[in-house]
Amino acid sequence: MKNEEFSILNSQLINPIHNIKTFYTTMNVRIQLSDEAYKALMNGNGRLEGSLGLVSPTEGNFNAYRRSASRPGGKYIKLPHGRASVGDSHVRLTLRIALDEADITPADVLIDESRQASDFVDRVFDAEF
Repeated sequence: MKNEEFSILNSQLINPIHNIKTFYTTMNVRIQLSDEAYKALMNGNGRLEGSLGLVSPTEGNFNAYRRSASRPGGKYIKLPHGRASVGDSHVRLTLRIALDEADITPADVLIDESRQASDFVDRVFDAEF
């Protein structure tokens, strides 16, 4: 784990109607990064997305968001409400249906898109075997 110090500059406008004064304050926060996040920053990746959990007002932990790349050899199809994928060891169907979506019945979407995903999986297996 690496410890880094960052300064967070906070500008607060006092009485914005009259624009009388602007005060600037600086807060120093000590951040703990994982070794992987530190290496990514040092290798030229200038940005990492993640969350910052404060342990105290001046110390915190940075947790980088996971990025998952598609695995080699895997195939997928985009569906109107999700995607279906076929890998070497698994088959996956992911759907996300908003309940307030106009003219959509969630049960119909599940039936239609799972049928499309099933046809896709059959085509992939027929092509490979």
